[in-house]
Amino acid sequence: MPLDNLTNDDIADGELGMPEADPLLDLQLLLSDSPLVAIRFTLEMARKRRLVSGVFRTLDGRGCLLYFLTRVSSEVELWNYPFGSEDVSKAARRIVRWFDRGFFTPSQLCQTLEASLDARTTFAALEPEVLGRIAVCSGELGTDGIAVP
Repeated sequence: MPLDNLTNDDIADGELGMPEADPLLDLQLLLSDSPLVAIRFTLEMARKRRLVSGVFRTLDGRGCLLYFLTRVSSEVELWNYPFGSEDVSKAARRIVRWFDRGFFTPSQLCQTLEASLDARTTFAALEPEVLGRIAVCSGELGTDGIAVP
């Protein structure tokens, strides 16, 4: 079947790895690949109860989890979206199913989105210090912060 005509429904759960996959781990993987601004926006939409299942988006501005995280609004876009890896791509396709089947409560979604934001924000704040330590440890910088010749 050509990619343009392929839908998520054309792939069996087993082919996507659904039986052995964990919905929460899939969501965490997807969030680790998502920009912070998208996670913040999705959390805002979840708190406002703007998330819906069964469709990517509605005419009144509601949408599914993937729509708010990625702005993917069709099956074709989902299959062609430039996720960071094939693992994230498969997790995203499973997330569509997990979400549509009601595996996530609104509370779970908000908690997971908040935890991802907190962790990523903390890391971003520490990043300059951590990168500096790595440079010293790797010998690129001396302990005084000056480049080693």
